[in-house]
Amino acid sequence: MVLGKLAPSASSSKDTICLILSGGTLHVDYVDNSGTQHYIYTSATISSGTWYDIVLSQEEPADQPANDQVSSVSLYVDGAQVGTASGVDLGGYAAGSAWVAMGDEYSPNDPAIAGHMYDDSYMVTSDG
Repeated sequence: MVLGKLAPSASSSKDTICLILSGGTLHVDYVDNSGTQHYIYTSATISSGTWYDIVLSQEEPADQPANDQVSSVSLYVDGAQVGTASGVDLGGYAAGSAWVAMGDEYSPNDPAIAGHMYDDSYMVTSDG
């Protein structure tokens, strides 16, 4: 199940980041600027009846030149980093141009996913 997606536009097939829940486990699926799909697998599990603080972060190093498009992608659950990848080339986003989708985009037939998921709040920020 895709819980959230960040992309340059709704129709983008590359430069995308997705937060995935599969079999009760969170992971990140991203497609880089060349169109190659990558995964950040974690052991972070989500249980029903429990609230979680889940943060998916894409950050550029502070000392990086403005036209460099390489960043890191990290996933945090309740303040603890559970997965990360560095050297990620997502092609760069123009300030304010990212497309964000939250909620169930794709529901495979997964016995570990049943019932309802409630989203409390979202925050999208940019240093640029």
